[in-house]
Amino acid sequence: MISEERKKQLNIAGIKQQYATTALVLITCMNVMLGVLMVSRILPVWLGMVLSFGMMALVVFKANRDLLDEGETLWESPKDFHKRRREQ
Repeated sequence: MISEERKKQLNIAGIKQQYATTALVLITCMNVMLGVLMVSRILPVWLGMVLSFGMMALVVFKANRDLLDEGETLWESPKDFHKRRREQ
């Protein structure tokens, strides 16, 4: 049987996974929209690329800030991850 603490952890993990998936879908949709605008020559390619890069950077920064706990990094090695988990 799963304890209440474990259920809470799994629920939080599910919410974070859904948030990350939504961020990826948002990036994909924005890139498709900008691609259509560039191909149809409504938006210059250089401007579309700058807007695309800026939008992706903002979404990644916001998701990084919202999803990672204190002390976590995106580029954490498995060894550091397990060490940090043992200390908690």
